[in-house]
Amino acid sequence: MLPGAGSSSVSPSDMLFYQQLLTNLPVEGAATMAIAIAAVFILPDLPTNTRGFTADELEVARLRMTEDVGLADVDPEGLGTFGGLKMALKDIKVYIMCIVFTTYVIGLSFNAYFVSSWPLQS
Repeated sequence: MLPGAGSSSVSPSDMLFYQQLLTNLPVEGAATMAIAIAAVFILPDLPTNTRGFTADELEVARLRMTEDVGLADVDPEGLGTFGGLKMALKDIKVYIMCIVFTTYVIGLSFNAYFVSSWPLQS
């Protein structure tokens, strides 16, 4: 996190930048966590267990979810957590998604490790 901290060629302005960076990170992280925790209580959940909606609004929400998926979201009897894990491990689409996501992240981070030298500076 502190590149060049061990070398003697670090200028005071660079050290001030890194000191400000280390000071601001916990503040920004705490604000992000506070917003995320508040969102758990503010944002609505599934229509079956959401409070504050009328019966008509709940029926519209259920209808929209059913139309979006095409069928009611019902788990098979006795499937359990590990049964769902087994189904996911048997599905080839999960592995394809993992490969696609990995190549996507590698493609996005390529320029961070292989910085362009253009324009050439002498």
